[in-house]
Amino acid sequence: MVEKMNFANDEERVMFMRDLIKRNKTLNKVKKKTKVARKVALETRDNGLPEWAKDNGTNINYYNDASKFADKYYGETMRETTKLDNEWD
Repeated sequence: MVEKMNFANDEERVMFMRDLIKRNKTLNKVKKKTKVARKVALETRDNGLPEWAKDNGTNINYYNDASKFADKYYGETMRETTKLDNEWD
């Protein structure tokens, strides 16, 4: 349950409200600065990973020539399987 604040007069209430508004403005400024500082820190931080382990946006598992890859690693098995696949059509 919230207690009702008792002020002796309107002047005390107005002073309290001014202090409250000032405190909220200060807190909002701090929040904005913290948000910016956090964003900068996250963008510039070093994760401690070695250079080869960092994600640079390329897929190291991507093989450029799919048919060459299939022939090299699966050869005769691939040809026999695809031969049967083509017979279904």
